[in-house]
Amino acid sequence: MKSLLVFCISLCGLSIASAQSNQECATINNQEWFNKIRASIQPNLALPVKRQLSTIPYQIHFFRASDGSSNLTLAEIYNEIDSVNQFYSNSDMVFVECLSPQIIDDDFYNAFDYNTHHADVLSQFYTEEVVNMYFYGSVNFNGSPVCGYSQYPPSEDYVMMSANCATNGSTLAHELGHLFGLPHTHGGTPDELADGSNCATEGDYICDTPADPTLGTSTVDTNCVYTGTATDANGMPYAPDPSNIMSYSRKKCRNYFSPMQYDVINYTYLNERYYLTCSVTSDGLNNHDEKGFSIAPNPGIEDMNIVINTLAYHPKVLFMDISGKMVHTLNLSNTLTQLNTAAWPSGMYFYLLTNDIGKIVSGKYIKQ
Repeated sequence: MKSLLVFCISLCGLSIASAQSNQECATINNQEWFNKIRASIQPNLALPVKRQLSTIPYQIHFFRASDGSSNLTLAEIYNEIDSVNQFYSNSDMVFVECLSPQIIDDDFYNAFDYNTHHADVLSQFYTEEVVNMYFYGSVNFNGSPVCGYSQYPPSEDYVMMSANCATNGSTLAHELGHLFGLPHTHGGTPDELADGSNCATEGDYICDTPADPTLGTSTVDTNCVYTGTATDANGMPYAPDPSNIMSYSRKKCRNYFSPMQYDVINYTYLNERYYLTCSVTSDGLNNHDEKGFSIAPNPGIEDMNIVINTLAYHPKVLFMDISGKMVHTLNLSNTLTQLNTAAWPSGMYFYLLTNDIGKIVSGKYIKQ
């Protein structure tokens, strides 16, 4: 396990200005990382970003009561991860299960408390080189109930989630945003001007997200409209975006990452969390290695030929559209399989080749 990073004492999720009934997020601010965004990442955001399709391996650690009860189910967790994949597909990233879920029935851990359980959980229930997704009955941080938290890079690779926030459609995506480098839209520093003139040095340091005075249920109505009256240092009213996933807006309103936020996510993966691989070792398909597997023609029009050199471990291939929606799943029973894609709309698709020991091959297919 990578050594724990020493964080600054400011807690991103314990802002007094937030009016959420539950604190949204207890990810701890990391000024060293914020400085890197300002000095290294921000100046390059206007440049074209070379993207590559990345499969991000994860493992679920599901904590329940000692009797096995929970107000959360594995099916609900998988549905939420499917939602996350829709948000992250514009970063050319797909979260894929590497190892089977670890289920722990223990009242002590199920009522998770940062001060009591954090170090112990990471020492006992942590898998190297994958994103560890922990789900608990409740999460407490310094005496306050929170929805979840994670860490900015460089750090261990995890998100901690409370069951009551695990299926709301945006909190898991929000915490993964921190893991892949994104500050809150209300930012690492609080003095971003409403006109955006100092966006590179204040707020979240991402210039296509408007200045945010810290949103909450008191300033975003049930129709997801900002109703606040806060003004900046020049007396100008703020016009924040209640739909941004990295805000403290109402959870149901958050469904948007900006183009520059996607660039930060992708940059962070390629430069800070590039080591994330599904390192299961046994015979069969090789991770991130297309040797022995091909799809042709690619680009294609109708008939697709899928070739694989081994049928060990029950291989199957999954196709998703650009939004992350599954369009086809095929269990491979022959080394050559033909698939007709005439009914698929033209565009780009992601494919994932998996088997029952968790090995993964990924890529893109272009339908003409």
